[in-house]
Amino acid sequence: MAPEFSRYGGEIHPGFSLTLTNPNPTGTVYLTTDGTDPRALGGAVAGQAYAGPLTLNQTTRVQARVRSATGEWSPAVDVRYVVPPPAPTFPHVPA
Repeated sequence: MAPEFSRYGGEIHPGFSLTLTNPNPTGTVYLTTDGTDPRALGGAVAGQAYAGPLTLNQTTRVQARVRSATGEWSPAVDVRYVVPPPAPTFPHVPA
């Protein structure tokens, strides 16, 4: 089974903490934060092993998979988080 995300994309504020969970009894969650597949061609690992919550401070595309102890990969989960630009501020001009 594919990894589970604490939130599946959308608009976030800088400093958002994203948690991934492996729903399987064994295996390792691998991920990338540039939207590339954590599974390389041929089945090798191309991402980093999940080691705890990710702090997202900018718009980020996270892709994750679980790799079993026997080298089998789960389906990929590909999620985009968007940090909106700051709202414009205008100086107060007396009338």
